Amino acid sequence: MAMSEYDIQSQRYLTRLEAARDPVTGRFTQGGGHPGRKVGSRNKHRRLSAQERLLEYEARAQVSTDPVEGLARIALDGQYDARTRLSAWKALARYIYPQRKVVDSSADDQEAEAVHLNDAELEYIVQNENSFTEP
Repeated sequence: MAMSEYDIQSQRYLTRLEAARDPVTGRFTQGGGHPGRKVGSRNKHRRLSAQERLLEYEARAQVSTDPVEGLARIALDGQYDARTRLSAWKALARYIYPQRKVVDSSADDQEAEAVHLNDAELEYIVQNENSFTEP
């Protein structure tokens, strides 16, 4: 029975693979010429990286793919309705201004110093309730 072309290639591959291994440890030898992809070679399926594709698209279409710049264009363009422009402004605000945090103003955090008044001071306050001067 004759061997197919695929069988011949796989046999050659296995022969080269075994020749590249150290016979004692079974590991590949340093610079043993073992088969595999070279370091730094590109994938076959993806010709360009994502960044290179974006740059190529920007050059071809003459527009920027920056999302913040796109939102600013929508917010300033009069052809969009007010609701769309308002939502673009709201989305842009997160990139322009820092977000504010909630501040808890409970009594535990702001403990006031207790003021002790004697009877004469309390009576003065009651008699002059509209006055803001101290005794």
